[in-house]
Amino acid sequence: MNDKMINIINTVIESASEKTNISYYSQIKSWIAANSDFEDIKTLKLIANVVFYHLDLSTPKTPFRIKATFIDGRSASPNDLDLNDIKILENIYEIINDCELKARIADVLWSVNKSYNHAKDSIDFYLDSARRLEDLSNWWECFERIQRAHQITLLLGNNKEHTEKVYLYIIELLEKIDTSVITNFPGRLMELLQEGKYSDSEKYVLLTLKYIEICREQKDYNSERYYLDVLSKWYKLRNQIDEYRHSIIEIAKSHEIEVLEIINSDGDSSYILIVHLIEKAIRLYRKVPGMQEEIKRLLDDLSIYKLKVKENLQSFSHEVNVKEFVDNILDKFSGIPFVEALIKLSYIQNIPNKDSIKKELIESFEKYPITFLVTQDILDNKGRRIVRMPLFDLDDEISLEAYMLKEVVNNHIITGQIIIKNIINLIKREHAILEKDLEIIVDDNLFIPIDRKNLYLKGLYAGINGNFMEAIHILIPQLENSLREFAMLCGDVVVTFEDDGKEQVKPLNSILDSGNFCESFEVDWIFNLRSLLTEKYGSNMRNRIAHGLISDDEIQSPIAAYLWWISLRLCCMYSIGINEYIDKNADKFNCSN
Repeated sequence: MNDKMINIINTVIESASEKTNISYYSQIKSWIAANSDFEDIKTLKLIANVVFYHLDLSTPKTPFRIKATFIDGRSASPNDLDLNDIKILENIYEIINDCELKARIADVLWSVNKSYNHAKDSIDFYLDSARRLEDLSNWWECFERIQRAHQITLLLGNNKEHTEKVYLYIIELLEKIDTSVITNFPGRLMELLQEGKYSDSEKYVLLTLKYIEICREQKDYNSERYYLDVLSKWYKLRNQIDEYRHSIIEIAKSHEIEVLEIINSDGDSSYILIVHLIEKAIRLYRKVPGMQEEIKRLLDDLSIYKLKVKENLQSFSHEVNVKEFVDNILDKFSGIPFVEALIKLSYIQNIPNKDSIKKELIESFEKYPITFLVTQDILDNKGRRIVRMPLFDLDDEISLEAYMLKEVVNNHIITGQIIIKNIINLIKREHAILEKDLEIIVDDNLFIPIDRKNLYLKGLYAGINGNFMEAIHILIPQLENSLREFAMLCGDVVVTFEDDGKEQVKPLNSILDSGNFCESFEVDWIFNLRSLLTEKYGSNMRNRIAHGLISDDEIQSPIAAYLWWISLRLCCMYSIGINEYIDKNADKFNCSN
């Protein structure tokens, strides 16, 4: 490995905004784009592939996955590595000093080759990277590296030499954390100790009990139940069976207490949540012997509230007047619960109004007519003409709409870049987001078919983590299917019959032009969806994705962010869980029932 390559790698690391693999990936890709004639470009591309792998902590033995799939391919996988690639990675590993990059390469070499020395080294480098990223308020990046280091120690046989390094750092962090501020961070750290069957647990039982007490004082039911679950694991580890069963009962009672509070405050608007909480309590009581009386009582309550849900399940539309995003965006979203932040993001502003776009175009033509006299081309990222704009003509509706479809793209870009991406970055920093945290959106959703819940969940989860590459590949076909189902419910014919007897579903552009659908769906929504998905004068994302015409950079663009946001907005509009949450917390969203 020559000195030039070492300097390039060091430059990339130094210029990265954050000392994380994904930030390194962005810098390497930028460097490659600016230096495409570099003689050893393959080595840099190999490093870019390795740092772009998705780290899946749910499968410790094979933790690295492809990050995204495309119509015509996918991102890199460890399965793509050949013997020469492994040799190059071994050489790079020896010359670099950055702990984050060394941890990733060592872990990949361990995962692929089962190299004991690399596994052992990766533990140290993951812990070094965790210390460098340590932030007790935005803790996920730090925790993820600790968790991976811990997984490797267990895979190596829970060797005392290795585990002590991890546990000493965990204990050090638990001493630092302010116990008056409730987050899941200390609980997640204690769960790692439990996973390794950490024996000196008495002080952490007491610490867990302290968190439970604080949660109860603050009526933070979700956090209370989380720490009760952590407590139950301590008791199970210590073989304290009676205490373990008692902690399970306490979790069930917490659900019941929350139900009573809802009933006493705003019961009529929260029947869905009440049913959900009662069902959870029943499942927990069934884990404990001798709780038949409690189960019977709750089953009786459940039948009553399910009936109330049916009676009140009539309309789930809201006008949510979230203030226009201005310079204080961080203040508006900082420090609020994840679900509240997600809802406020989905309603952060109205979609562009078709009539307003038309009015602005006409005013612009009247002020600056000369700019409309030259025929305009829409180009791709390589400078190739995608489509030529028609000459602007106020009396020609086709010409006028072409310019309107093009103009609204600018609005989408500004919103995607300035508003949506900034808010997502803030939410990522403040919350350790799990896929299950988005289930409130996809469960019981009138826009999402039952057999598509998991696809929407994965698409929304990818987007809230900033992975628009994965998000829009999943969400675009699902949006098309949901809109087709909506058109069918409106009475439109959504299939055609060929001469040979085959049935073909209508494409999205035909759906967005269907008579009953257009009467039932708002004009502004149809206009924006056409520009985003199907119109050659707009972003045309559905067709460009389908034909492989979008580059890596475009797929992470503000338009991709906006398309993900539109998907989130539609899902939230028709989500029973989200609308129930809005009803329950109306004062936070400035909406009236």
